[in-house]
Amino acid sequence: MSIIPALPYSITIPEEERSYLLTLIKTRTIQALVVDRARMLLWKSEGKTDKSIAEGLGVSVNTVRRCVDRYETMASKVSQKDEYQNFQNQVLS
Repeated sequence: MSIIPALPYSITIPEEERSYLLTLIKTRTIQALVVDRARMLLWKSEGKTDKSIAEGLGVSVNTVRRCVDRYETMASKVSQKDEYQNFQNQVLS
């Protein structure tokens, strides 16, 4: 059986969300898991591979994929600005 390599892809993160994620990774008072998830999304938006993100954070490739999939699923559902805070909490927690 041959293994098919994952194709590289990136995600698009709006500037407001990008700023929020950058703020999170610099904060020392939040859970490490939230910081790791923020890093996963930021690195994915920079075009890094799932494998390189997983290796950089010491997690599995599937963990990275689940985080990115969750972000993309939730991002597609958010249509109004009022829902933005709720969106941030759902994606990162």
